[in-house]
Amino acid sequence: MTNFTKPNGGPNRRGFLAGTAAVGAGLLLPRGAFAQAQPKKGGTLRVGFTQGSTSDSLDPATFNNDFMFASGYAVFNTLTEIAPDGTAQPDLAESFEASSDAATWTFRLRDNAQFSDGKTATANDVIASIRHHMGPESKSGIKPLLEQITDIRADGDKVVVFELAAGNADFPFIFNDYHLGIRQDTGDGTIDPNSRIGTGGYVIDVFEPGVRVELTRRDDYWKEGRAHFDKVVILKVGDPAARMNALMTGEVDLIDRPDLKTINLLGRAPNVKIHTQDGTLHYIMPMQTNTAPFDDLNVRMALKYGINREDMIEKVLRGYGTVGNDQPISRSMPYYNDDLEQITYDPERAKYHLKQAGL
Repeated sequence: MTNFTKPNGGPNRRGFLAGTAAVGAGLLLPRGAFAQAQPKKGGTLRVGFTQGSTSDSLDPATFNNDFMFASGYAVFNTLTEIAPDGTAQPDLAESFEASSDAATWTFRLRDNAQFSDGKTATANDVIASIRHHMGPESKSGIKPLLEQITDIRADGDKVVVFELAAGNADFPFIFNDYHLGIRQDTGDGTIDPNSRIGTGGYVIDVFEPGVRVELTRRDDYWKEGRAHFDKVVILKVGDPAARMNALMTGEVDLIDRPDLKTINLLGRAPNVKIHTQDGTLHYIMPMQTNTAPFDDLNVRMALKYGINREDMIEKVLRGYGTVGNDQPISRSMPYYNDDLEQITYDPERAKYHLKQAGL
């Protein structure tokens, strides 16, 4: 069985760090006082994340874990962000529009968006940031999705135009990806990948790769209603027991990915509140349909009916999940089809299809 997650397909992590939304996947456990208080600005948020590595870098091309996703989103804006309803909305961009064939996309930047050093974000900054992931030597995880771009050009200081090899109605979704936070153009069409200067609501005070990141809110942040905390401390706490203990003792205010084996016991603690959020993580069972025995539809149907999905949700995920329906995307994604008849566990039908396949 294989699991997949689409980082740019659900609520983004900047919303969480700004105090306006939760992390866009999985389970969050805040301590009671933090969870129950009425929202107000100020204070310090301490977060314990499962992931993080001492090889982590500020180079956005290397981002590959939640520790860096959250840090990056706090410091660097992306052109778009994903709204709670799953639609792509402008972020650093003020607006975006497509040509009639969706092969040319024009993004207009916000006039008031400034980097933490006071410089205004320009089209050249965007172009340099995107090209950082497109070069022949780039190892960036977002590179394959950018290969559809045939040209990027500036139309003045505030407009960026993308030409695509073919129409793509979903093109704006790409720019919410955690790799694509906008950095400053150094003057030669490139970025300094290790720069800490961004347009986001926070600046980095301390960066210890895979250990801790300390962030301070920008008083001059241009985006209203965001960056509610005075400070944010992001910690890597990889051990599940240590992470839960840190929450219980007040060392952190929030953790991700609690141990499902003990989550219900933890939830009984008076100072802990469990929050669930629909995410994009989903599990699939790929079958090579051009290779025996999976080239026989009856074999594939037998597997569909022979797996007790509800039982797996209850016993493996402890109830924290939903049943899929043989689609290669999660239920939270825009194109998931809820109208299809749900396939349910039916061992007799599974036996029938196996017999039809001669097995």
